[in-house]
Amino acid sequence: MCRMLGVVWRDSNGAKLVAKLTELLYEAASNDCLFRELTDNYRHCDGYGYLVLYDDGEGLKLAIEKFDAFDSLNVSSSNDVCATNLKALESTVRKLAKIIEGSKRGLLILHARKASKGEPRGVMHAHPYIEGIAARDGYRLIALAHNGGVDKKPLAKLIGVDPDAYTDTHILTLWLIKQLIHGKDIEHILKEAHKYTRTALNLVIASIEIKERLKATLYTYSYISERIKDEKRLEYYKPIFFKASGAEGFISSTVKLLAERHNLNLGNISEKTMYLLSASIS
Repeated sequence: MCRMLGVVWRDSNGAKLVAKLTELLYEAASNDCLFRELTDNYRHCDGYGYLVLYDDGEGLKLAIEKFDAFDSLNVSSSNDVCATNLKALESTVRKLAKIIEGSKRGLLILHARKASKGEPRGVMHAHPYIEGIAARDGYRLIALAHNGGVDKKPLAKLIGVDPDAYTDTHILTLWLIKQLIHGKDIEHILKEAHKYTRTALNLVIASIEIKERLKATLYTYSYISERIKDEKRLEYYKPIFFKASGAEGFISSTVKLLAERHNLNLGNISEKTMYLLSASIS
């Protein structure tokens, strides 16, 4: 259970909107009104991460950061870890917002994690997961962040890894990479993942290809398992796809509620529970 966004912006208006949404991600992570309806522990404070590709006038620059205080603090003091992670996230979104506002165009994945019980913790398990595909004609970087849950045991068996050593999202990423290497298109792969989905398959995926030139594509996708019947849980997992002036992408449902409170114009919104949106910059 996480809060996240995956967005592309193409001009100054889009940059301003994305910068504000970035700051709202911290608010959603620190006090999630929708998550509060499901649990007493309503903070997404088990680590965070981002990938940002942005053009500041000098050319496209790539930055990746992950953090989880679980690695360095006394793990028995979960409140200290949570508070440290939220403080670091607050500082990070302010930094990101400044970078984005000063840019001409870009792509961002930002994720605040709420780890499922028993899943691995630490900075290496913060989203997005980053993997690469090398070929003779170039290189492709894949970054994936996820809100929801998949059955990792059958996926782990398919790719030959120990399911206890990986999070479900990490195994999903490795499985997706294997399918891409075998030449399958991403929409086909994501539909195939439905059968492994326990709760939701809310995904933001960056594909950055470097051949003759750099091309970055953001894929945002949602599939909600039919097993989920509870209205409050459905509201929590509900995907929000938006297309506004100069920006488009995916935001978690809590971020949408906060955007409405701040009177942000998200343009056209779709809340389809099975939907793929792709947006590119080059």
